[in-house]
Amino acid sequence: MAADAGVRVHPGARRAGPLRSDGRDPGDHVPALPLRHLRVGAYISYESVFAQAARTLTANGAQVLAHLSNDAWFEGTVGKAQHFQMGRLRAIETGRYVLRASNTGISGVIDPLGRVTFQLPDGERAAGRAAFALRTGLTTFVRWGDWPVLVAALLWAGLACSGYLLNTGGRYDQRTAP
Repeated sequence: MAADAGVRVHPGARRAGPLRSDGRDPGDHVPALPLRHLRVGAYISYESVFAQAARTLTANGAQVLAHLSNDAWFEGTVGKAQHFQMGRLRAIETGRYVLRASNTGISGVIDPLGRVTFQLPDGERAAGRAAFALRTGLTTFVRWGDWPVLVAALLWAGLACSGYLLNTGGRYDQRTAP
């Protein structure tokens, strides 16, 4: 089985030690799950915080993302809404619909542009029908990850430094220093 560097184990799970006898952490390869005519990228709870989980699933062929979560530990906080908002980010980053089901939080469907197309109220027990489309193709983020942003930041920093040097002639003046 090929190792996938994109898998992130919840910090609490590391303290418990390896859960398999062969020393590998669970989830060292993340395939999209075949389900009849579609390929689902399923991730759970805390994994929604990390873009890498959805990115890896999409790169491995997921046509739609399914996020399952138990948000009971967020009771009485804004955590449930924040957790739902993470789905909006994952949808935009991957160009996939996100189908989110939570037993105690907010369940709904988010389109690839981050728009909520269906939503059940916080904690409501219900079932609903919502349309979604299977998507293929990879976004720049899925292909390249954070590299374009890092390169842009370095270019910006380089331009800012060169502009400073051009304006000052490379001289340091203590009178104008902060």
